[in-house]
Amino acid sequence: MTQTVPFDAVQQSADFSIFALNDNLFEGTETFTLVLYDGKPEQVAVPGGLTRLVLIEDSEPNQPGEFSLEVNGGSTVPEDVGSVSFRVTRDRGDSGAVTVSYVTADGTGDNPAVAGEDYTAATSVLNFANQQTEATFSISILDDNQGGASQRKFSVYIVNPTGLSNLNPDASGVTITIEEDDGNDNDDCPFLCGDNCFIATAAFGSGMDPHVADLRVFRDQGLMRILPGRVFVAAYYTLSPPMAGIIARHESLRSVARGLLWPLVTAVGYPGTSLAGLMLLVSGLVWRRRRLSSA
Repeated sequence: MTQTVPFDAVQQSADFSIFALNDNLFEGTETFTLVLYDGKPEQVAVPGGLTRLVLIEDSEPNQPGEFSLEVNGGSTVPEDVGSVSFRVTRDRGDSGAVTVSYVTADGTGDNPAVAGEDYTAATSVLNFANQQTEATFSISILDDNQGGASQRKFSVYIVNPTGLSNLNPDASGVTITIEEDDGNDNDDCPFLCGDNCFIATAAFGSGMDPHVADLRVFRDQGLMRILPGRVFVAAYYTLSPPMAGIIARHESLRSVARGLLWPLVTAVGYPGTSLAGLMLLVSGLVWRRRRLSSA
């Protein structure tokens, strides 16, 4: 069926109707899609068509129901959460034994969560007995104890309802965001170093790099022994992982980070040389100031 909706020169909206037919048959909820297309004149473009899904709910008794998916708790979880629990509910009817399946899918974009690395891929069938309205399942989240993007996403969907049941089009999928903890569960080195080491590891490429080891000593034997140092360590522990995840993926940023860290690395790794250099610099500044004063 096709209809043309006319608009005059100043008209902003228009109404039209589609009529549903009552056939008195038990069919479950049915759907069809409206598509807006072929706008005229040519300046009135409808790129790719605009669509609207329409549901026709069967009014006959003993309906099998409509499935909805939701996550228990928040949809943003830490990497060390272990697993995420989901609930599938059946409403608008609960008659008969029916099934619905669930399936996971990797995220898209710059920082997708990947099955086998960030979470365990899963698919299975949920069986609903007559008048059963709820079922649950879980997806395992993998803590790899390695730095990475601050957030990664994957999706979970319910699919393939049976027995004339159907899916709620507004609640048939959930996106889960995994927040990177950079291995902090098992990492006793929350500052510049350690197994995952945050910015220094991202800059130098390995927690075993000698420069990173020097920074570890500086943290343990210097900063952690004074209150201001411990405050700094705590702040760094909170703020650095997202930056480290970005730095690790771009060689140009790693070079910049190494350059910024180099004065600290030199001061920590070669304190005698650094002190001598500082004394020479101070002496030079004093001499320059005296010379300018006498001029």
